[in-house]
Amino acid sequence: MSKASRTLGVQWVLPGKKRPFTHTTVATSDLIAIFAEEGFTFAGARNAINYDHDALAVLDRFVAEGYGNHLMSDVGVR
Repeated sequence: MSKASRTLGVQWVLPGKKRPFTHTTVATSDLIAIFAEEGFTFAGARNAINYDHDALAVLDRFVAEGYGNHLMSDVGVR
């Protein structure tokens, strides 16, 4: 299997984009989804997580792209 085709399990894509900006494990995706289900914004979830560096990187990217005050569920995080 080539390096280009190996992923960790979940691809993260910004709304309106086609290319993933990163890949994470399913466990990291599930952690982020829990915060989305609880009604968090991206910035709120970013401040609540302090131990999963991959989750922080995903949330940092959404915040940097201007989605910090958006509800995660409104943007399609499940």
